[in-house]
Amino acid sequence: MPSFGKRSLTSLATCDERLQRVAQRAILLSDFTVLEGHRGQAAQEAAFDAGLSRAHFGQSAHNANPSRAFDVAPYPIDWSDNHRFIDLSDHMLAAAHAVGVEIVWGGTFWGGTRAHPTDSGHYELAT
Repeated sequence: MPSFGKRSLTSLATCDERLQRVAQRAILLSDFTVLEGHRGQAAQEAAFDAGLSRAHFGQSAHNANPSRAFDVAPYPIDWSDNHRFIDLSDHMLAAAHAVGVEIVWGGTFWGGTRAHPTDSGHYELAT
């Protein structure tokens, strides 16, 4: 059965407890790693400068403390396998529903679709 490694647990600990519940349920359905939860100002601006975020500090759900967003990737990570990210979104959304937490998948941001997701590793609280 999949379980979180140290890095995932450290990142997850920076997240809102509702996201932690979603992740703990989702790991029972699919193996994934939690890449990042809370993002401070320097990290947010670095993500913006690198084109990994469209938000400056204070504009991202990652900037809340605890974080209202996390970034994840199917494990083992293969950035070129978009289908695994789409499958993970099904598991993540099902887990959120099961624990009564409403989340939004970044794959549908900025005109993205299930077939052509945009930010496929990003999830955030809907409210």
